[in-house]
Amino acid sequence: MTNHLYILLELFPNKPWDFIQLSQNSNITWDIVKANPDKDWNYYHLSENPNITWDIVKNNPDKPWSYAWLSENPNITWDIVKNNPDKPWELCMVIGKS
Repeated sequence: MTNHLYILLELFPNKPWDFIQLSQNSNITWDIVKANPDKDWNYYHLSENPNITWDIVKNNPDKPWSYAWLSENPNITWDIVKNNPDKPWELCMVIGKS
């Protein structure tokens, strides 16, 4: 499947993109973020983006992930939270994920 948003970002890199909004767009993937490290990605919104998985977060601990926003990410399960009690989860957001 073609990611039209990625094509637009590549075609028009100097446009005034709103990276706060783009960070929460479901068409933004981790590959796009990695390919554009110079962009001002918003890690609060990336944390809730359904394309971000726990493996991505674990493999990129240097990124400023928001565990409060990750708690709302549909890929974060109760088992992940239970197995990582050292993280500052927003427990009221994950309580219904059992």
